[in-house]
Amino acid sequence: MQLRFRRRQRRGCARVDAGRVLDGLRTPFTLRGNQVPVTASLGVALGAESDLDDLLREADIAMYMAKAHGKARFELAAGEAPVVSRSRA
Repeated sequence: MQLRFRRRQRRGCARVDAGRVLDGLRTPFTLRGNQVPVTASLGVALGAESDLDDLLREADIAMYMAKAHGKARFELAAGEAPVVSRSRA
């Protein structure tokens, strides 16, 4: 999924959107009559579309940082290192 924001709005909007994704996954779903809980670890990277490989690498690093800090959270990457951590549990 790709979202576009004005440059000055991107970091704030990315935080809000990542939180919404985590909130949406918080509600268990029913599978064959059983309630199944879902959690996710998200890595978010911001940058120019022309740097897609770099963005994917940064988002991947941020995702693993989120996993290392617990369940149901996201990390927002900036450059080489994730800089913002937030839990939505």
